[in-house]
Amino acid sequence: MRKILPYLFALICLLAIFKTCENKTVTKQFTPEIKGKFESKKVVNVPIKKNKQKVTLNDEFLQKQIDSLLKINDLQIADFTNANDSLKKLLFEKAIELNAFKQVFNDSNVIIEVNGIAQGKVQNLQAHYTIKPISIPPPKEVVFALRAGVEYGNNINFNSGIAKANLEFENISGNTFSASFDTDKRVWIGYKKTLFKIKK
Repeated sequence: MRKILPYLFALICLLAIFKTCENKTVTKQFTPEIKGKFESKKVVNVPIKKNKQKVTLNDEFLQKQIDSLLKINDLQIADFTNANDSLKKLLFEKAIELNAFKQVFNDSNVIIEVNGIAQGKVQNLQAHYTIKPISIPPPKEVVFALRAGVEYGNNINFNSGIAKANLEFENISGNTFSASFDTDKRVWIGYKKTLFKIKK
């Protein structure tokens, strides 16, 4: 019997590994999508005029836009000065024309939609945002566990003691395979199936 014991343990190991490798569907969890908006508010405008205190921005792109627009303003002022009365009226109407604008910013984490109205300068601004669901990695689970143990038993008269050594293999499903050998030279094979789990 002792000769077949290693083979028996090897068989139990193979069964446990096979059960461990069974396909198990893992459902990805996500945080809920959040939507909201900021109410429309008047925008604080800071005039940017040539030959006066220069407004400098940390954003290099915006600073280049300011420098470019100031040059365009000079050309428009010159055109307005040299225009006749009817053309000046058209240019003035164009300058105070209302324009609605919309811009969407979208990356892997958030969507921001900006809406507003301009009349020569930005009059108001509104932003809508969507915080995208974020994938939450599932908690780590026990994939494989090996346990060793010893048991001792006796009859009610305590005159027939017996000891048993065992190995247990637990798979990802929580089911257990066991193999034991006692002092009476008996071989034990066991299987425990998880019926339910209670988690906090």
